Amino acid sequence: MSKEKLTMKNPWVKKILIMLAISIVSFIGFNLAFMLAAVISLGIARFTGPNSYSIGRLIYLVVIYLIFFLVKGLKIPTWIKACIFSLPVVSTLVLIGVYGYGLAMPIIFGIGLVYIAAVAYYLYRTKSDWTYYYALSFVSICIAYVMLAGIDI
Repeated sequence: MSKEKLTMKNPWVKKILIMLAISIVSFIGFNLAFMLAAVISLGIARFTGPNSYSIGRLIYLVVIYLIFFLVKGLKIPTWIKACIFSLPVVSTLVLIGVYGYGLAMPIIFGIGLVYIAAVAYYLYRTKSDWTYYYALSFVSICIAYVMLAGIDI
């Protein structure tokens, strides 16, 4: 029986460290992304009136998806791309909750699950790396916790 050393050459240690990095960097990214959402939404509302927050949110969503698709083509580590990938996913799930406010939680949960399944199918069809699946799982668990704990965003 041979003992494997805990080094970066050990594939399990490397994967655990990558998962930890994705969790931490994505969480920081969530906060930065929502600051960007506030700047865009408030900026749009300032010029067009307070009834245009929805337009600002949708423009933000387009911007965050564009950022992901631009970063996806860069030659950077895949785990960093997975972190960026988590931003449009969390943003979309939050906006599903925002626009579904007042609906029964199972309905919002169901819409979110349909979106998550569609994203998972996209990842499968594009033969994405496991890090994207982990990022999707991490975001999904975070959002489910926020919903079930009754935390308002």
